[in-house]
Amino acid sequence: MDGLSYKIIEGGVELTRPAGSSKTVPTYNLETLVVPKTVSHGGNTYPVIRIGEGTFLEDKVIRNITIPEGVVSYGKYSFGYCGIKNVNFPSTLKKIEYMAFWFCENLESIVIPDNVEEIGESAFSACKNMRTFTFGRGLASVGMNVVGSYSWLVHDPYNMGMGLEKNCTSTELTHLYCPYDTPPNFPDLASFWTDAGGYSYYLYIECRLMVPKGCKEKYKKHDSWKVFEKISEDSSLSAIDDIAVDGEGIRVEGGRIVGEGVMEVFDLGGRQVARGVADELPELPAGFYIVRNQTSTAKIAIR
Repeated sequence: MDGLSYKIIEGGVELTRPAGSSKTVPTYNLETLVVPKTVSHGGNTYPVIRIGEGTFLEDKVIRNITIPEGVVSYGKYSFGYCGIKNVNFPSTLKKIEYMAFWFCENLESIVIPDNVEEIGESAFSACKNMRTFTFGRGLASVGMNVVGSYSWLVHDPYNMGMGLEKNCTSTELTHLYCPYDTPPNFPDLASFWTDAGGYSYYLYIECRLMVPKGCKEKYKKHDSWKVFEKISEDSSLSAIDDIAVDGEGIRVEGGRIVGEGVMEVFDLGGRQVARGVADELPELPAGFYIVRNQTSTAKIAIR
């Protein structure tokens, strides 16, 4: 439909890899792709609910993709080893599966929204230019090797030669944000690798773990986190029920940011995600943001 391939599954359709695409043939040969919310076929209209397994695997052309509300999962290898630089996480997204963004070398910062409940093993591993990664607050399950290096032989379901030549890539991750007041039991992070000044180090030596204010000692004593040599507190990670404001005029109405004048919106990793007056700001995925204008700074929650 309109140049994109779908597979009918229970509850709707998944965007899938077109027949004939391979390691040397880009999946869609598009730099920017907007996935529709619904597609019609045979007199029926189907919601798009999933990015299928291996959809953009090895696609070096793709840079930007917009995923619609309604999508609930990114499948195994869905963006693996592709050229993606920007991808959104809709508020309906619940699951990021095994190696979904493995070896995406153009990704620099990821903030997992609070609506995501599960991240599979190695979902963001070997993203060698990743600088910051922020866990969401709604995670119930996190697999091994979520970020950092990837140093194992991998399963190659499409016979695309993924193996030894790609099994020792480090990351340049400098900050790992964990917004939980009570340290979660995420899998051991001690085996991850990072790059610093041309040398390889264990991630827990060079990467700074950022935790909510007042929680540093808890993380230093927790088995999953005490290996980190650099742990700092960040007040913006502290849990809030709704909105904390140090001035007037910035708030959330109907899931959108409202305020006076030009506003700058940042994710918890410090990356600016939007700028403009209220009518110009895009609808952002669920999560926590820092918003400022000329008179106020606010930490807001979009639900």
